[in-house]
Amino acid sequence: QVPEKAFPFPGLFCNCGSASKPYILDYLSVSVRICRMAHKVSYHNKVLFERWVHGMTKTERTIYALVGPTRYNTLPFSLAIDLAMELLFVQNIAMDDIRVTRDIYTPVAKQLGKNTAAVSRQIVRLCNLCWDAMLEAGEVEQYLGKPIRDLRAPNEMIFYLAFLVHFDKPFYHVVQHVPTLLF
Repeated sequence: QVPEKAFPFPGLFCNCGSASKPYILDYLSVSVRICRMAHKVSYHNKVLFERWVHGMTKTERTIYALVGPTRYNTLPFSLAIDLAMELLFVQNIAMDDIRVTRDIYTPVAKQLGKNTAAVSRQIVRLCNLCWDAMLEAGEVEQYLGKPIRDLRAPNEMIFYLAFLVHFDKPFYHVVQHVPTLLF
């Protein structure tokens, strides 16, 4: 491992292998996972990645905690989750009444200045990537609240992560206590 002095940004050093030094990202709810993922990239990219994490929203940190550094554009997916939270928890629209294409994909596409089909493909790609990452790490129950074998539709991941980000609890734990959010 490279000593702390060798980093061009000494305050951003993340010594994940030592219990004597704290993680620099420990104020983030997903810091440990992000630090683990940062080890998969090169030394220079690791420093840039850690600096970049500080400017993320809670939604973006959650996405990156799941998938780690990725070449895919996560902004449409992040905006979709934020919009789902707005519809569910601010406008109090039941989950069953939200039409994903009309109520989520189209507004996100307009916000980004792209067409709806392109944005929906990007979002579905990230939904599948998150699901695959959960399965690979064996963390489906941790993120969703119960072990499920398959996603019925990729856009379900938008709602699962909206609940996780908003309540800091998995989807199935929340709806068990407040089932009116579904209908």
